[in-house]
Amino acid sequence: MKTSKFKVVIVALFAILFAGCAKEEVDKTLIDHLKDNTWYVSYYLDSGKDETSNFSGYSLDFTDEMLINASKGGTSSSGSWFLTDNSSKIVIVMSNVTNYLENLSNQWVVIERTNDVLKLKDDSDDGEILHLTRN
Repeated sequence: MKTSKFKVVIVALFAILFAGCAKEEVDKTLIDHLKDNTWYVSYYLDSGKDETSNFSGYSLDFTDEMLINASKGGTSSSGSWFLTDNSSKIVIVMSNVTNYLENLSNQWVVIERTNDVLKLKDDSDDGEILHLTRN
């Protein structure tokens, strides 16, 4: 597992930067789709290594207040999220996490979207891929 506090800081800076920019057109159906479902990590690839098992048992909830909650067995971690680039990217910033949940903090490009699955790819060349499946 890579520790990437620098990455979290960069994503947080992007979040602040984009929050101050003029509002872009966002896909309300994507926002509703995220908020109206509970999600699970069904696949996570990091630098060619399948690390899906690190997220086993976690559920992810996206809220109206643009918060994300990751819960497992009565414990939870939180962060924030928003859409950018005309809804082609989901930016997630997890707060106060010291484990693999920090890997969710990223700018994720939406590469495929169905009713049940969101397939996301890191917008940089880090090789991270994240698939979320709804409950």
